[in-house]
Amino acid sequence: MNNQFRTIHKLASVLKIIDITDFFHLRINRKNQFFILSNNKVIVNYLNEDRNIGILLKKVARSAVCKKIYVAVWKEYADDDFLGKIYKLGIWNGISIALPFNDYIDIFSFASSVKNTELTNFYLNYFRLLKRFIIFFRLKGKKVIEHANQNLCDLSENIELYCQSDKEEIAIINSIRRQIFPRNVFINTVLSNQSNNSLKGSKTFIENIKNLTSEPKNNLIENISDK
Repeated sequence: MNNQFRTIHKLASVLKIIDITDFFHLRINRKNQFFILSNNKVIVNYLNEDRNIGILLKKVARSAVCKKIYVAVWKEYADDDFLGKIYKLGIWNGISIALPFNDYIDIFSFASSVKNTELTNFYLNYFRLLKRFIIFFRLKGKKVIEHANQNLCDLSENIELYCQSDKEEIAIINSIRRQIFPRNVFINTVLSNQSNNSLKGSKTFIENIKNLTSEPKNNLIENISDK
């Protein structure tokens, strides 16, 4: 568990340069089993103990439309069963991005301090950067994700995930390719994890973060998102 946390903490550390302090990745499958990975142990403990993902994330899991990436802003959910606990930690101004795959849905959530109220607009203006981080995380965190997927917990209640038919599942994958992975190298990275060329994409992300740490935030985003 400690090694797992260290890996997630290291991967998520690149987000601090854009004022994102907290990150978690939640996967829910059709058997209503889940795992959660985060750079904040308290968030992981909250969910593993209660096994209640709260109103907003339930809505995301149920409503993620076929052929669409689902994006949910936390702003109006400070009283949420799960997110409300995070709010009480002083962590807020979050956004959750859902990717529906064949037999599970992946939800990637980003947040910062309660005081950082400008971050929500920043997410929307530079959404492409968050998508690039998701690609980077799925690649570099592959082993941790696979291990977590072998140690699942049951949700406290059943949730019917989005579409059920094979045709709709295929449509989801094709749509995700178009929406979140603008280049074939990144499609291969996430959907098959078998492309050697995809390593170049993740290294570029890290190298840009390291090389541009002294630049103003706007210049940083332009340089990274345009690669």
